[in-house]
Amino acid sequence: MSMFTKGDLLDPQPEADSGGTISKHQAEWDRKMHMMDKQEKEVHQTQLKLIRDQTMVRDIGALRHEVGYAKAAIDSLKGAFEQDRVSTADAMSVLE
Repeated sequence: MSMFTKGDLLDPQPEADSGGTISKHQAEWDRKMHMMDKQEKEVHQTQLKLIRDQTMVRDIGALRHEVGYAKAAIDSLKGAFEQDRVSTADAMSVLE
């Protein structure tokens, strides 16, 4: 990543001292602006990637919480069914 001086950015049109100098300065200015545009695009893409990553991490955390809750509910239901089955078996043995 190249760094520009304050003068590079504030002086897009240097004074003319010869015919080709202005063209060279303009070409250099255009090149620097192109590089800045490219760097800005890269920063923007990196920011979007970070936002996507943060969203994914948050969503995975929420899913883990929901899965934990579902597992606890299933375990609770299994316990209740097992207890009901044992109670039913005990009642049937008394009736026999």
